[in-house]
Amino acid sequence: MLEILTPNGTDRSKALELIYRGTIHTTRIRVMTDSMKITEALGEPFRRYFLVVLTNLCDEDDEAELARLEKELGKPLGDCIVEKEHHDQPHPWFPGSSSFDLVTLYAG
Repeated sequence: MLEILTPNGTDRSKALELIYRGTIHTTRIRVMTDSMKITEALGEPFRRYFLVVLTNLCDEDDEAELARLEKELGKPLGDCIVEKEHHDQPHPWFPGSSSFDLVTLYAG
């Protein structure tokens, strides 16, 4: 199920428009564990956003990585979520998982 989230009155659809209509110049994997992947995308006009795969296997170490990203962005990750898609099935990159979320983060 795909959700476009608009918390706190922020126009998240505008952020998605920047991302979907923009040009990605480079991507890099920031974090890859046995239960989570964070990819950074750089381009125009959005500058930077993150694609995150979170599985049901995430643990305290993964939460620490998310906290590190939150500190880098300077705002709660919940305020940066512009899109979230949940899947009740295993993710092929993460053996042993039974569900996962695809999350797009954009801090502006």
